[in-house]
Amino acid sequence: MLEIIHPGQVEKYNREMEEKSALIIQKHWRGYRERKNFRQQRPSLTEYKAAVTLQRADFYSYDKNIDHL
Repeated sequence: MLEIIHPGQVEKYNREMEEKSALIIQKHWRGYRERKNFRQQRPSLTEYKAAVTLQRADFYSYDKNIDHL
């Protein structure tokens, strides 16, 4: 989309466009970096959840066995 800009406003317009462009690039870069980090951490998160599940199951079965003593 073309815009008509007064010659005295060209520098201001260029600065604003540069700032907006930089923000868009930063937003995309940060999103990419976080998605990449999450993909790398996913196996560890799965292992952690499995360990917690096993520990809970063991705790509850231990708790039930104590009640029967």
